[in-house]
Amino acid sequence: MLFDTESTDENFTGEILITDLQGNFVNGFVIKNGLITLQYQQPSNEIQSKITSSNDQNKGDGCDDCPYTNCGYCELDEVEIESNNNTFADAPDIDNMLWANNIKNNWVFATSGGTGGGAYPNVVIVNPTVYVEAPDTSINNMSDYLDCFDTSQSGQDAKITIYVDEPVDGSNELVGADGVGHAFVSIQQGNNIATFGFYPISSLLSLYVSVDGIMGDNSNTTYDVSITIDNVPTTEFTNGTFSTPLQSIINHVIAFSNSNYDINGQNCTDLAIDIANMAGLPMPPCNANPIYFYGSTPGRAGEYIRNLTTLPTGVTKDLDGGISSDNNCN
Repeated sequence: MLFDTESTDENFTGEILITDLQGNFVNGFVIKNGLITLQYQQPSNEIQSKITSSNDQNKGDGCDDCPYTNCGYCELDEVEIESNNNTFADAPDIDNMLWANNIKNNWVFATSGGTGGGAYPNVVIVNPTVYVEAPDTSINNMSDYLDCFDTSQSGQDAKITIYVDEPVDGSNELVGADGVGHAFVSIQQGNNIATFGFYPISSLLSLYVSVDGIMGDNSNTTYDVSITIDNVPTTEFTNGTFSTPLQSIINHVIAFSNSNYDINGQNCTDLAIDIANMAGLPMPPCNANPIYFYGSTPGRAGEYIRNLTTLPTGVTKDLDGGISSDNNCN
């Protein structure tokens, strides 16, 4: 599924490509504002061979601009369809489209290790114009970066802040003036402050592949909404169980920094949500509409925070936005 920036939750604009699990072409459509305008034709043997061959064999042959994994998908012939009375005129219903093409709708939505979340087949999801930027300032060693915090029993409580830069301030849109947005985290203990977020190690040009991840410095970073959890302890003894909340958070951040960045389940917003829960603030996944991708998004997370009406003791939120503080981790 290749969606255009004109797409909304109500009306899809872009391309839908349906394949079987072996990558063989089944059907494909070009859709404008929820109406099918073009249908792709069955590929020739030559193009089908290119589609099912390896990625490396196709790339570098003059088709590097093709957003799909296999360049043969960009060579399919088209036939125009009268869109006033086409089958999916009101809006493309994916389930109906799959059944109309005799596709069993019990396969995993998305490719390359997506986290599921829909009863859809091996649908290609890419976007050549909207992507996730790499950090301006990378953090190569999170252990060193967070070494200023005292996690011993005598260490003072910490303060955790979740910041969200929404794509559109005050909206759960997936894309807007601020691109796809960003969610990031600040840990403060006394005068020591470290602010950071999770990024792809290089700019992400696709919504369906995993890449190496890296943390980025998010001091002095613009945000639209934030929520702060005070009094996160270094040690805690509850119901007969001893725990180390601050150390557990730091360990999770370090592990995350050494993992892949995956828009469908391991992105900047997923990290922020994990940290909020570990700090004692229950926060659910804030997933995108699975027609586009399945991971949590800054827009959905920001609006979840904005709409919270009852806050636990020691939790405050800032709806005015601003700029995160300087780092001071010595």
